[in-house]
Amino acid sequence: MGILGYTLAKIKLLLTDPEFVFERIKNEGYMEPLFYFLFLFLIFSVLTLPATLINDLLLGTALQGMEKLFFFVLIPFGILTGLLIAIAIAFGFAGIVHVFVSLYDGKAEFLNTFKAVIYGFTPSFTIGIVIVYLAFIPVLGILFLIPFIYNMVLMIIGLRSLNNTTTGKAALSIIIPVLILAALFLLSVIAIIIKTGLF
Repeated sequence: MGILGYTLAKIKLLLTDPEFVFERIKNEGYMEPLFYFLFLFLIFSVLTLPATLINDLLLGTALQGMEKLFFFVLIPFGILTGLLIAIAIAFGFAGIVHVFVSLYDGKAEFLNTFKAVIYGFTPSFTIGIVIVYLAFIPVLGILFLIPFIYNMVLMIIGLRSLNNTTTGKAALSIIIPVLILAALFLLSVIAIIIKTGLF
């Protein structure tokens, strides 16, 4: 089985039997999960590109007056920029999660937390592809909660398996940072609304 076949098999098993995968990636370093993340991000970006372009056309923004050459240069640049931002977010979130993991287990390793977070994003980059297109129907936009919750479940399973902790401690290590980040985001939105005088 080649790298592509192995990666596709890993995606399938993470969605159907995550414990099997997490038990077998304990010896992985940083490169394997980063390659996996890169692969998923590129697939997601390419397969959702038509939805992005359609959305831009509907909003009357990106394609107006754009030269074809510039357009085809912009796409890979946008994907690369998005990838770098996504990796930074993944590292940042893994760092926050690891703070809470360490509170429960001082021997926990950041690499294991990082792998749990990276592989935990699998639903967003797979199921999320379908959600992007369904979101054209406004009422179906709420379906984004499916991959989001699925992400959290996989991360909890990964933390429990890779850091040898309990399900409860792993769940708290994921849920608390998510709630904190959600609260900060909400406060930021409220602050912007108040500052712009919209409220």
